[in-house]
Amino acid sequence: MDYVGSWGPFILGHGHPRVRESLHRQTDLATSFGAPARLEVELAELLTGLIPGLELVRLVSSGTEATIVGSAGRARVHRAGEVHQV
Repeated sequence: MDYVGSWGPFILGHGHPRVRESLHRQTDLATSFGAPARLEVELAELLTGLIPGLELVRLVSSGTEATIVGSAGRARVHRAGEVHQV
């Protein structure tokens, strides 16, 4: 079983029909995003509507990028005794 995700079979296995059908539907809409696209905005709006307190969503292309963005978001700047989220 490949738990990495996109490097081979997903948890449902190789070529699961529901996964393939879903991929085909999505790739008919778009395959690559370099700037915010309609589907990404719709997903972000859905998530912020469903998750209390979630105000900002950032979609990234890889786990590495997600880790870097998440780590940077935790950085704190101290000014005059105040803590500000960067």
